[in-house]
This record gives sequence, C-alpha cells and structure tokens, in this order.
Amino acid sequence: MKVRGRASLIRPIKKTHSKSAHTSHSKNSSQKLFKATQVSMGFERAHPMVWEYLRTKRLLVIGYNTIASPNRLNLLKEGQRVIVGVPKSQGGTGILGIGKVSGEGKIFSEGGRLLPDVIGSQYMAHLRKIYSNSANKPARSARCWNKQFKNHHHRHEERNGGWDMTSWEYSQQEGWGCKKLWSSKNHDPNRVFAYLPVQWEQTTDFNSGITKIDWASLGLCDFKLPLIGFSVMPRH
Repeated sequence: MKVRGRASLIRPIKKTHSKSAHTSHSKNSSQKLFKATQVSMGFERAHPMVWEYLRTKRLLVIGYNTIASPNRLNLLKEGQRVIVGVPKSQGGTGILGIGKVSGEGKIFSEGGRLLPDVIGSQYMAHLRKIYSNSANKPARSARCWNKQFKNHHHRHEERNGGWDMTSWEYSQQEGWGCKKLWSSKNHDPNRVFAYLPVQWEQTTDFNSGITKIDWASLGLCDFKLPLIGFSVMPRH
C-alpha cells in the first residue's frame, strides 16, 4: 500500500507486546503502547471522491445520534490518534488513513438543518456535487445495511429501501445530491453531523486500503488488522 503523509463509528485501539515477549526484555524496558480511535465511514461517506476530499482538506466527518451516542465527540479530542477507513461491506478497502485530531470538533448539521458554518457548507456542497452526477456512481458497490447492527435495523425501518440498498442508492434517497429533496425529508431531529480537523500522518487512495496489501509477501502470513464494524470506537 503506497501511503503519503498529510479521516459513522469511532473505536480506540491499543496494542502491547505479549507477556512472553515483554519478559524477554530487561527489567528497565517499558511496555510499548499504541492507542487510537477507529473511525469507520459508511453510507454517503463511502465514496472515493468523499475520501479524497477529506484527506486533501485534512478533515474527518462523522454522523451520529445525540441520544444514542451523546459522548461521541469525546472520543475525538484534540491530540487523539485516529485510524480511518471504509469497510468492505460498504464497498471500501479497509483502513485508508492514520492521523491525529488537530482541533476541536464542530457540529454543522442538526436534524437535517445546516448551521451557519463555512467548512460544513463546503462539505455539503461537495457531496451534492458528487451525488447529483450519475457519472460518479461507483462501478463497484456494496449494500450499506448490515443486519447484525441494531441501529441499522432502526434506521432501515424508517426507509422504503430493501436490505440490498447500496451506499449510492441510500445517498440518492436521502437527498445528498438534491437540495430540494434533502429539505423535504423528515430528518431525525437527533441526528447530527460534525467535522474535525486532522493532521494526517499516512493516507492512501480509496481503492488501495489495507485489505489490498499482500501481507504474505511481506512475511506476515497471519497478520490481520480488520476495520471493526462500528463507526467510532476506541481500540486497545
């Protein structure tokens, strides 16, 4: 995977040496620690042009329900390292970027209502440009709903689409490509969207995520680093 230095769910990740490996070091050596919050982007954000916009603008955008996940932004404080990707189940290739949150998160949309904010308005305009043009429909797509997730059941029941609906079809239905349709939708009043500035350390393009790496050729036959199916979650 070629990467370059420069962001649903969020989850922290912490890696440590195994006990046997640790004891082989001297008593003065300290246990190494890696902790991060995983951000899995799906639905309208599961598109190559959306990811390219975010990595170029050094942003991360998350959507969540303030009742079900009232502390979502607390997982993304300034200085927090993030691992960001799009799951294969959403048509992605896994982890796409690693970086650090470089500033305070800001909500730019509440219940479908766009708040006065330049960055948020630019993001919404960019998505409208993407989804209003049928030429941007991905050649390869995947269904966006997962029956294993309870919140997907709740959101799916509110819509008329089937379980095989793709991220592109979902975005069309929600009005991401049409301002008039977006305004006419009965949006969840507790659904918000927020953006956070991110200092990217490593990123790759949408189709070259971690699932495309030939780990065996690198001598790591059993290596696995899956993108867990939660939008924002700490991992240890």
